[in-house]
Amino acid sequence: MTSILKSLKIPMPDFLGIGAAKTGTSWLWKNLKRHRDIWTPKSKEIHFFDRRIENRLFPLIPNELEAKIRYSSFFLRGKLMGKLTGEVTPAYAILPEEKIKLINSWMPDVKIIFIMRDPVLRAWSQAKKVFLNLPESH
Repeated sequence: MTSILKSLKIPMPDFLGIGAAKTGTSWLWKNLKRHRDIWTPKSKEIHFFDRRIENRLFPLIPNELEAKIRYSSFFLRGKLMGKLTGEVTPAYAILPEEKIKLINSWMPDVKIIFIMRDPVLRAWSQAKKVFLNLPESH
């Protein structure tokens, strides 16, 4: 039974959006959601590889196969509709090497959308948000 499950093709997302805070990842996610050929989960950030898989938010995931199936379930609806699927979780940009290797083993063909921003403008935007509670300027 286990060998049968391991041989199953578990559908994985087509892309991952990553980047630092205040770089435009929310803008990216909103625009991807609007595209008729793309499907993303309802929430912008799934945090599967930096939180969920480590059981900080959810009950124990007993093995890698179950973890892979749970992750795949976030995208099943979109896959069934024949759309490109993906998620935007900026924190994946700073994952440790073992998590990057896991992602690569699960999704060797995944496309990575890496968002960057001028570091001074990004820091200023973050400072306004945290210290002054001012609206952002673009």
